Amino acid sequence: MADKRLEPLPKSESCIGLTFEVIPSTFEENLPKERFLTPDLYVVENARQKALEVLNRVSKDEKAGSKLPVVVIGCDTVVVQDGVILEKPKDEQDAFNMLTKLSDRPHEVFSGVALFTAERGAENPHLFFEKTSIVFGPLEPEDIRGALRGLSGVDGEDSLKYFATAYIATGEPMDKAGAYGLQGQT
Repeated sequence: MADKRLEPLPKSESCIGLTFEVIPSTFEENLPKERFLTPDLYVVENARQKALEVLNRVSKDEKAGSKLPVVVIGCDTVVVQDGVILEKPKDEQDAFNMLTKLSDRPHEVFSGVALFTAERGAENPHLFFEKTSIVFGPLEPEDIRGALRGLSGVDGEDSLKYFATAYIATGEPMDKAGAYGLQGQT
């Protein structure tokens, strides 16, 4: 299954005249959050480090005869609620805790982008972020029953528990900041 985050990329090089290759970064995303004054600075630095790691790796390949890329893009996303940065869940229990904490409460999604170009070099990337405010509406028992197709007797406080557990069982939240992806399961 293709990564939904790649859908905005053109389907053919004739669209923009460039070929592209997705090279996942090996950057560990372990920057100390307390060193950053705001979530946007944190997410942009993660994006920069991811892109820089890929740029350094492909630059070594270029010295071995491969072509140096014209553009390297690094991206990162975090969810922030009450000043706390939520990244990818560590395990299913962590995913469950995140989803229940986010339910019917406002939070923000920060997406950071670092764009390295051949013209600007490694020292001067384009850096930017986008912030989106989100509130998951309260989930009504009948909505959850429909989503779970076949489970009956689910209502009240148990409904969120069943819904979150079923969603986690799909595996989707495990590689998503805040344990959810808006572009994913419907």
